[in-house]
Amino acid sequence: MSKPYSLVCFMDEILKNEQKSIDIVPSKWLHFNDEEDMVCPFLSKFSDSNVCHLHKLVKELKSPIDTWKLFRAEIKGYAETYEEALKKLEILKEESDVFSTEDDQLAKEVTKKKNRLKGQKGSTSKSYKSVLPSIDLTQPMDMEKTISKMVKNPKKGASMSNEMDELSLHDIVYNESNSEKTELSNLEEVRSETVTLSPVSTNSREKQVTLSTINEDIQDLKEYVTNSFKKLASQLSMLQSEVVGTKIGLERLIKRRDVAAPEHEQFKLPFTSLKEFQEFDQKITTDEATKEKVAEIIWTLLEINKPLNKTLTNIFAKFCSRQVIANYTAKNPVPGKFVMKDTALYACAFAKVNEELKKQNKPPVNEVSFYKSIGAVINCSRDWDGQREKRKKQTIDASAKDADTNE
Repeated sequence: MSKPYSLVCFMDEILKNEQKSIDIVPSKWLHFNDEEDMVCPFLSKFSDSNVCHLHKLVKELKSPIDTWKLFRAEIKGYAETYEEALKKLEILKEESDVFSTEDDQLAKEVTKKKNRLKGQKGSTSKSYKSVLPSIDLTQPMDMEKTISKMVKNPKKGASMSNEMDELSLHDIVYNESNSEKTELSNLEEVRSETVTLSPVSTNSREKQVTLSTINEDIQDLKEYVTNSFKKLASQLSMLQSEVVGTKIGLERLIKRRDVAAPEHEQFKLPFTSLKEFQEFDQKITTDEATKEKVAEIIWTLLEINKPLNKTLTNIFAKFCSRQVIANYTAKNPVPGKFVMKDTALYACAFAKVNEELKKQNKPPVNEVSFYKSIGAVINCSRDWDGQREKRKKQTIDASAKDADTNE
C-alpha cells in the first residue's frame, strides 16, 4: 500500500505567477483516466481563500471538490505525514528528482545512454575530442595523469590507437612555467595527430555499440514492464477499495434489515413532538440498552465515502421530524431554541462516525467540522418532506395567477 501523501509534478501548465507545478496531494486522489494517464483533481484558479481550503483538504486527507478539473500528474515521492511531505516539497523545489524511484533514475540513465550512442553513430571525426576528456584551459593540467587514466579506463580509451598510447609525454606535458599560449600550442599538436584505428579496435568498437544497443533495448523493456505493473497495481488497489466498500454496504444493509422492525416498534421514528424527542434523548443517557440500539441504527445510516452533511442528514432525519429539528441550533444558544450539541444523540452520532472512520483507516472528523455540518443540516431541514417542491409549485402558481390578473 502507498503512503497517505504523494508529492506530484503536474504535467500540464496549471500553475501561474511563476509557481512551480509541484505540490502535495493525498495518494487517494490519484487515479488513471481512459488514456491510462495518471491524473489528479486540483485547483485551476488560485486565491487566498481557495488555496487555504486546498491545504486543509490535503492535510486532513479529505476528498477533493467535485468541480475541480483533472490534470496529468507524475509521482515524485511519498510521505507518511503532512509535515514530512512539506519538508520533501521544499527539497523538490530545488531538485525535482531527489525522491524519484529507482526506476525513474534508471530511465534517466537510459536517456543519457541513448544520446551518447546517437553521437557515436553519427560522428566520423577522428579528432582529439573522441579520445581525450574535456580540458579546462583555465586550470593547470597534469596531462601524464590524464592520459594514464584514459589508457587504464577502457570506456574512455577503447578507441585510442597504439600510436596514441605511445605518444611521447614530453610533447604534451603541461609546463607550469609556460604561458597559456604554450598550452594551446601543445594542444594543437595533439589535435593534429592522426589517429588510426586498427581492424581489431574497429571490430571491438562495433561490438561495444551492438552490446550497448541490446542493453538499451533491455532497459526500455524493463521500464515498460515496470510502468505497466505500476498501473496494474494502482488499478488493483482501487478495485480493492471498491470491493471493501461494497462489503461494508452489504453488511450495513443486512444490519438495517435486522434492526428495522424493532426500531419502529420501540421508538416510532421519527419523533414528531419535541417532548417525545427530549424524553428519548434523556433515555439514551440513562439506559445502556437504548444507547446501543441507537448506535446500531446510526451505523446503518453511515455513508463514509460521501460528504459528512449527507451522513448527518440521514441520521437526524431518521430521529427528528422537520418540526422537531426546527427547535434546535447547532452550537450557539438562541432565545427560544435548544442546542443540538448538548444532546445525547449528537454525542452518539459523533462517536459512531469517528469509530467507522477509524475502522476504514481514514482521518477522524473534528468537533468543529461536525457541529458546522449539523448547522447545515438544520438549515436545510425546512426542505424535508417535499417542502422545497411545494414552495416551488406555490411560486409558479402565484406567478401564473399574477399573469392572468394582468391580462
